[in-house]
Amino acid sequence: MTFRGQDVTKKGTLVHNDATITWTADRAVYEDVNKNFGPKSSAKPVFTMTFDADIKQASNADEALRFNAKVGKVVIENNASQTVADVLGNVKTKSNPSHVTFPKPGEPTIQKSVSKAGANDWHSTLVLDEYDSEYDYRVKFTLSKNQNFTKTTDLVLSDLFENIQSFREFKILDDKLNDITEQFNVASLSP
Repeated sequence: MTFRGQDVTKKGTLVHNDATITWTADRAVYEDVNKNFGPKSSAKPVFTMTFDADIKQASNADEALRFNAKVGKVVIENNASQTVADVLGNVKTKSNPSHVTFPKPGEPTIQKSVSKAGANDWHSTLVLDEYDSEYDYRVKFTLSKNQNFTKTTDLVLSDLFENIQSFREFKILDDKLNDITEQFNVASLSP
């Protein structure tokens, strides 16, 4: 908190909770204001509060609550206020709305492809030569940027597998094609 070019943060009480930063002036500060900016002065005292902020710890659910569909981006609105006591009581004045708009994180994509078993020749469709031929499916899930999952239900990947097909095994691979299946809780749900 600055006043007349000086840091006055310690000349008051600073309280910070999850949603609000509040600074309350000590007696010496408001006496200074009264002395230098009282009824005989045409100047107005100006206090400036600055703080650094980011959303690195925000969960996907938090960001989703602030997603503005009109602009297709996360927008965090912010308002400040001041409360000043006068002869009529406490008068609260609100600031203009200020907001931060974040870049689009990018659209997530899902690409499903199929190949003859073991051929590693992926296409969106496959025509088999024989009825009993085996084939492999691959589903590539590309997530958008800025992920911060906080619950196991925040990230669910699924593939609709027609029940006339059967499978021997499946694997979950990372972007370097390492098998990371054991890192996940894999459930098989019957229709």
